[in-house]
Amino acid sequence: GWAHSQAVAPTWLPAPAWSLPVWTAQGAAARQLSSRELLGQWVYLDFWASWCGPCKQSFPWMAQLQNQWREHKLQVVAVGLDKQAQPMERFLQQFQEHVLVVWDPAADTAKRFEVQAMPSSFLINPAGQIVWRHRGFQAADSAAMLQAIRSHMLRS
Repeated sequence: GWAHSQAVAPTWLPAPAWSLPVWTAQGAAARQLSSRELLGQWVYLDFWASWCGPCKQSFPWMAQLQNQWREHKLQVVAVGLDKQAQPMERFLQQFQEHVLVVWDPAADTAKRFEVQAMPSSFLINPAGQIVWRHRGFQAADSAAMLQAIRSHMLRS
């Protein structure tokens, strides 16, 4: 009820605004995607890099998450932090399908989100608030992560 949401609200921080180029097989596209465009839907924002070992496991999991929750208005966005395009492209080519990727070579967005570990993910509600965050990725944690994401999305 109302009292419950009041109690929870103070821990929800507005997510920093961002605008980054969408990644394509040809490299960074001219098209920018911004956090403003994603207001009104849930966003799973994941910061990754090609040199991050656990990211190889998180990518197939994120593709699964996107497929399962698309109709619940969830958009997975993976923010690549590589400075060079080639290693990023090599990394993404390993996967038959991958989620929407944007590129942050200067790591400005990562700094705004105070990312300290790779991968780091943030669940952002339709109002643009961070409701959950997770550092690192292990296959063993993926069920618990899914449960946490689900409980936030279904509670709203």
